[in-house]
Amino acid sequence: MPPMSANVSGTEGYAQQAAALIERWRTLSFEDRHRPILDWIPEAPSRIVDIGAGIGTDAAALAAMGHTVLAVEPVDALRNAARELHPSSVQQANRDSGVTWTRLVFE
Repeated sequence: MPPMSANVSGTEGYAQQAAALIERWRTLSFEDRHRPILDWIPEAPSRIVDIGAGIGTDAAALAAMGHTVLAVEPVDALRNAARELHPSSVQQANRDSGVTWTRLVFE
């Protein structure tokens, strides 16, 4: 499938820096980054949209909690890394929770 990155204002430079960002973001856990607000996350099952999902750490963690997550990431390299890093979180037809990945499309 050919690259489908969307040109979204505010994402300039992310594609060019994707490799470095992926390596940096892989070291950050969901729990460590969100510890101050963990109590505010709704109880499962909820539907959650993760806009600018990056490498999918948050989306995968939320899916593991039992939520259904729509992860939106316009940068191909980040979205592809997310699918590779979190393959078990991708939503399957036979379960309610999981992550559905998409890109942004503006016409």
